[in-house]
Amino acid sequence: PEVEFTERRSQETLGSHSNSELTCAATAIPKPSLVIIKEPGEVLDVSSEIEGDTVISTVTVSSESGKGAYTCIAENSIGNLSKTIVVRATTTTTTTTTTTTTTTTVSTTTITTKT
Repeated sequence: PEVEFTERRSQETLGSHSNSELTCAATAIPKPSLVIIKEPGEVLDVSSEIEGDTVISTVTVSSESGKGAYTCIAENSIGNLSKTIVVRATTTTTTTTTTTTTTTTVSTTTITTKT
């Protein structure tokens, strides 16, 4: 089987947490079965779809509780192949800087007298 395993981070964040969508696609004849395992061995419930000879499985994990190694295993009667992705928690820090500008205007008047 030919296996592609990708991670896509959600643009939507919940507090300081975001979600990642892990997608595993395997193409083979005969059609392979797919399983996604979170290390050390937890088999995950995934949503799957079939497009021709390709099976696509997707699982969504949160960046905080979902960090760790994920392995996608594709298997058929000819053999098996696996790919691993590591999900790491990311922290976004926002810094606000305030700048104060003071403008001082000095007015000078010159008086010239003739004597």
